Amino acid sequence: SRVMGPGGAPGIDIGGLDFPALAAGHGVPGERVERAAQLDAALARAISAAGPFLLDVAVELTAAKLYDEKKE
Repeated sequence: SRVMGPGGAPGIDIGGLDFPALAAGHGVPGERVERAAQLDAALARAISAAGPFLLDVAVELTAAKLYDEKKE
């Protein structure tokens, strides 16, 4: 959040890109997680993978409030 400023959420939001498909094109399995209920199972699959595994986790922009930095 320091790079993006205190109002930005950490991560990258590039519309129209399918990161799991890009990963698959390089031989890396991956998946997108859009709901909290999906995260535990997706993490288990990622951890049990024999090699690299991409998780594209969608977060709400309101999550930026968790990263407010102290104003000095």
